Amino acid sequence: MSCFLINSTTANCFKEIEIVAAESGTKEYYYFEVSDRNETTFLGNETNPLAVIIDRQPPIVNALNFINGSFISSNKIIDLSIIDLLSGLDNSSVLAYYIKDNETFLANITPNATWKMKIRTDEFQNNESILIYVNASDVLGNKNTTFLGVAFIDNEIPEINNISLSEGEEIRGSVNITLRIKDRYSGLDYSEMEINNNKYRMECKNISEDTYLCSFILNTTIFSDGNYEIYFSVFDKANNTIKTPLNIKINNQRPFVQIISPNYVKGIVTINATLSGRKDIIEDVILKFMEKDYKMNCYNDFSYCSYLLNTTNINDGAYIIKVIVKNSLNYSVSDEKSIIIDNTPPTILTTADYSQIYLKGDHSAVVYYMDEWGLKENSFFLKVLDKNIEMDCISILQGRRFSCTGTFDTTILHDGENEIFFVGEDLAGNVVNRSVKIRVDNNPPELISLYVYPTYSSFSRVFNFTAVLKDEGSDVIFAQLLIKGEKNYTLDLRKGSNWHGEIYIASNGSYWIDITSSDINNNTKTIKDVGYFYIGKLICGNKICENEENYCVCKEDCSPPTCKENEIIDCNSGIPKCIIKNVCGNGICEENENCETCEKDCGICKEEKTETTTLKQTSLQTTIQTEKKEKKNIIKEIYSFVSEFVSGNSIIILIGLIILILAFAIIITFRRRKRNITIFYVKKA
Repeated sequence: MSCFLINSTTANCFKEIEIVAAESGTKEYYYFEVSDRNETTFLGNETNPLAVIIDRQPPIVNALNFINGSFISSNKIIDLSIIDLLSGLDNSSVLAYYIKDNETFLANITPNATWKMKIRTDEFQNNESILIYVNASDVLGNKNTTFLGVAFIDNEIPEINNISLSEGEEIRGSVNITLRIKDRYSGLDYSEMEINNNKYRMECKNISEDTYLCSFILNTTIFSDGNYEIYFSVFDKANNTIKTPLNIKINNQRPFVQIISPNYVKGIVTINATLSGRKDIIEDVILKFMEKDYKMNCYNDFSYCSYLLNTTNINDGAYIIKVIVKNSLNYSVSDEKSIIIDNTPPTILTTADYSQIYLKGDHSAVVYYMDEWGLKENSFFLKVLDKNIEMDCISILQGRRFSCTGTFDTTILHDGENEIFFVGEDLAGNVVNRSVKIRVDNNPPELISLYVYPTYSSFSRVFNFTAVLKDEGSDVIFAQLLIKGEKNYTLDLRKGSNWHGEIYIASNGSYWIDITSSDINNNTKTIKDVGYFYIGKLICGNKICENEENYCVCKEDCSPPTCKENEIIDCNSGIPKCIIKNVCGNGICEENENCETCEKDCGICKEEKTETTTLKQTSLQTTIQTEKKEKKNIIKEIYSFVSEFVSGNSIIILIGLIILILAFAIIITFRRRKRNITIFYVKKA
């Protein structure tokens, strides 16, 4: 380094170093060594050096609420994201400007959680365009000029041409309020109305080039009766706005009527009606029966009304009586009731039994109703959960029998056993209810977990796979893996306590796993990238998480996922993920679980046998089977070798045996190195 003395005890030293090859974001390490005649002093050292980070990238500028070609006004605030991840943004360098006819104007921009830019547009004409730019530098001077786009000018506020309500109008019930709005340039963004500090977004549609119709159905019953002020606010896409007030009155008081009469009638019956609520507007009370109107006899205050109805000349059956309250405000006030002459309930002759059938999608169910005096049309429905499904019925035997079909969507039910109800009513109002149990299977199997062993190998070898699949509706009948990498492999899994398979993978590289599974009801699903493993040499420990590495493959280089307190990291599939710990049914036999406490994860207990977790035991058995196959192959090789020598004389046989022993030792050594078997921890059930 070059040094010069500042005084007798102090020197200033410097050295310029040009770093050309280093990429932005990388660290360069250094330390200082100073020596005089007596000793040497260090600032940093080879073990603990100082470091600088290389930054060649300028800040990145993005508009969050502006797109190229959109309209703006002086009311429009453009939110900007200006980020520099390395050396940091130099706030003083941020400059926003816009260009109109080769003339440049500065825009007002202020820092906040996001940068806020505002442009004065009142000096321009409507529909004119400007070009918007932002300059930004980081603290090292890396500069970026970003073109945000072309903006068109809209300084004109929207117009409200018509409101469906008039000033001071009295409203009640549900009222459809409409606005007719005009905006010539940027177009309508949205419209809202406010009443009693409650804001409601109106539904708007474009009815011509620059005209919009907005509407909202206001339920006035949620407000107390009284005087209110409604504010209508309209915003166009350039953030121009207009707000208009309107005074209205809400009055929802109305009369109420209730019919009081026997359910079953004969001869002459008294039909009574009690009235309450706002009775000062009542003009008359009418009993409507068999399409005829009968004036009821009422008290002077309209609190009680009655009528004598003669049913002796009316055929047996079911009828509707209705009481209508006529009033000066034209409120729809009425009550109705069924009266019955027949008391015989209907019966169900037949119904299909679906308890042994797997259903999916839309399903049509058939049921038969019968009644001697006739059945009440439109009274038959299929009840699924809390939903009543109207049935399509065909009248047979002059209405005394109905063949009804009800179609329902089984996807609203959970997979497995469910109960549905067929409900019917005769003309007398008697109800029949029949339950039927069905089995529903709409969903494909669910992948609980996938176990890949090993998730990393430095050489080609046999890989073992165990999938835990669950199907609530029926049962899993097929599972297949697609192993994607240098070469794609397809592996059909075998069904046991779970689904297992193994395959020899020859080529190095990263392998991602898709799984396809089907159930008895032909529900199939493919889930992509549920597992991962790698073959080859990994540079694990260089503190760089390479593309082929993750936390499961190389914990030294790759960060773990962020899990909650009640979660643990699961690496069984080769892909790190967070799962809820100590939960029976997550597919992992954890340390605090065994076959007695969690059969779902750890398998069924077997007497006097050592059990492992379901996934680890399966992997271990697969590994042992692989060892047995390899031993059989070794024995076959030895047997073939011996047979060749036995056919010769004894000296040759002796020499052959010696060679055989040496060959056997070499083969065993080679097999052990290649196999690299991992032994699992086994625990008592």
